[in-house]
Amino acid sequence: MTNPIFPNAVTLAWFTPLVVIFLIISWLILKSVTAGKKVPAAWLLLLGGIAVLARAPSIAYNQVTNIDEAQTIAHALTLIRSPEPWKSIDFTTNGPLNAYVFYVPYWLGIPLDYLVSHVILVLLQALLVWMIFLTLRNWMGRETAVLTTISLLAFIGFVQPEDFVHQNSETWCIVSFSAALAVFSGLTVSREGRSTAKWFLVGLLLGAVPFGKPQGAPPALMAALCMYLYLFVELRGRERLRSLFALSVGGITFFVFFAGLTAYQGGAIDFYDLYIRGNLHYASTFGSGFALLPTFLWRWASFSEATILSVIVCVFAVFALVMGKAGTARQKWIGFMIAAIILGGIYAVERAGRAFYHYVLVFIFPGLFLLLGWSLKRLEAYRYRKWLFSAGMLVFLGYVLFLNWRMYDRLTDGFLTGESSKLEIKPVSLYVSQLLKPGDFLTVYGYYNEIHVETQFPAATRMVTVYQHSVVWPELYRPYYLRDLSEKRPAVFVDALDTPGDFRQVYFINRQMHSWEKIPEIREFIAQNYTLVKEIGKSRVYLRNDRLEESGREN
Repeated sequence: MTNPIFPNAVTLAWFTPLVVIFLIISWLILKSVTAGKKVPAAWLLLLGGIAVLARAPSIAYNQVTNIDEAQTIAHALTLIRSPEPWKSIDFTTNGPLNAYVFYVPYWLGIPLDYLVSHVILVLLQALLVWMIFLTLRNWMGRETAVLTTISLLAFIGFVQPEDFVHQNSETWCIVSFSAALAVFSGLTVSREGRSTAKWFLVGLLLGAVPFGKPQGAPPALMAALCMYLYLFVELRGRERLRSLFALSVGGITFFVFFAGLTAYQGGAIDFYDLYIRGNLHYASTFGSGFALLPTFLWRWASFSEATILSVIVCVFAVFALVMGKAGTARQKWIGFMIAAIILGGIYAVERAGRAFYHYVLVFIFPGLFLLLGWSLKRLEAYRYRKWLFSAGMLVFLGYVLFLNWRMYDRLTDGFLTGESSKLEIKPVSLYVSQLLKPGDFLTVYGYYNEIHVETQFPAATRMVTVYQHSVVWPELYRPYYLRDLSEKRPAVFVDALDTPGDFRQVYFINRQMHSWEKIPEIREFIAQNYTLVKEIGKSRVYLRNDRLEESGREN
């Protein structure tokens, strides 16, 4: 628990030394780069270790940080029980990759909780840093890549809002996309290393982006167009044809695989309805405006980490254009591609039309850091580059520390004693666990997926919340919801419309507007097959009648 006398003691004790050491090592790296000396790889690894230590409280925090985190784990639990994507999980506005990854801890016998989710995220972010570093090294040189990676590690380590510290679908987009750019950048600098297999890999990684989250497609599409342009301009004859073919085949491989898999499992219509029609409807319903201006930076994400980073990177870009040396033709082409990627990221966030902060990840990564690296490269001969970089780092880090201090306090509370790593089981989840048997399905009617995580039981319906069939598109989603209820007949039905009693009842669903009693088919299904056995903290627990008879329980 928080110390009542020194409420920030743990936060200060944990983060202050890390920030100081991070700044000292960063300054040593900057001095070495300025002096033309090679930066030891150990220094970057040490910075990476500090970033991991800064994230340690968030990794160990075994409670929900964002409601999407519980939803993702509910998806994973359900997909593991019923490995039929789109027949068992709808995957609207996200893809299957962030659910499939939980197969690894499941095979290892590890419970799928928030701690596991946080470990997966940090591993993905480590891969993200490595991929962006490789891209920068190939295009801008090692020293510029090292400088940019300092900023990247500062962001990964110290930027910790709720939306950024859990494994999410956006992370899969940016990791896959950054990996594609890393491979592509290598192909552009070394003719000897080119191969059809690598062009196929680039396409495969780009094609995986929408299966992390469809929203990540615009920047990936912009990059793909630039890659095709590169192939037409730079390559000739059979090499061009082979590369074009490999890139194109790789790009559609993920789509063909999942479409074929769902067709084989009898879910082709489900795939079309829920992945294609559902996402197009979602975008057309909520998206609005010009979508090519980053209005989110001064509207719902104003004064955020994304805004301060954007301002600093823009300042560097302006300095690079005004004070930097004239770029080569290749550097100009790279700058054009980076601008296209950033424009795609802006479109992705704006077109979504929702004020969800985690959306900005597809705008920030990798585009802004690539632009920062490009700017630093052009400022290579600028005599004040060291001081400009230092000022930018201090402003960014100072602002980020100020902005995230409350979250640090929340994450470090109980961290040193190990209390934060224990999964708290709510009374309703404990009671539901006593009713369920191995092989059972559970339905939580509402937006309270924490029950799935705390009980470790999968959902009976492919929509693990009622938001889609109640708000987004009832005409499409409700028939699927009703069919799943009828076919899987969950042993327990939890009416959680009034729980946990937070912003979800204000912004998403509530009993007044979305009660299941207002839907005749669900009302009849519950009346015929279930009995209310208990109400716990406004959650109403219904047990299937045959199970009630077996247990001898009475209402």
